Amino acid sequence: MTLCESSEARPGWLAQAYFELAEIERASGKRPDAIAHYKRFVALAKIDSPYRDEALRALVGLGSPYEGSL
Repeated sequence: MTLCESSEARPGWLAQAYFELAEIERASGKRPDAIAHYKRFVALAKIDSPYRDEALRALVGLGSPYEGSL
């Protein structure tokens, strides 16, 4: 599932939507999708997001740590 990839101007809630989607996918066993959406969250979220550390820990737990620039 892709939430919004083509738009130059992204809505402020988009990062949080990726996080929530990743959480649902991880809980339902959709590992590759969860990884992709956690990574999109980290890339889009504000640096002070209260969910950033949780997403980074989830990626490590899924065996795919975030390697982008923070």
